[in-house]
Amino acid sequence: MRVKSNLKKLLEQKSLSMYKLSQLSNISKQTINEYHKDRLTKYDGKIVAKLCKALNCKIEELLEVVENEEENF
Repeated sequence: MRVKSNLKKLLEQKSLSMYKLSQLSNISKQTINEYHKDRLTKYDGKIVAKLCKALNCKIEELLEVVENEEENF
């Protein structure tokens, strides 16, 4: 069981680029890229809050707990 980032899917649904999200959220492109590629093992609450605000979404839309999925680490 692990936490999975759905940032890539949300950006596609909202027709936003990572660059535009970086501008809207004041989060570095590098950090957004880590969420986009679902490479994180620890999630920063402040970053998650900024992403949710910029994307106008709930935490459970951005992050989800998945079971029995191969880990990409």
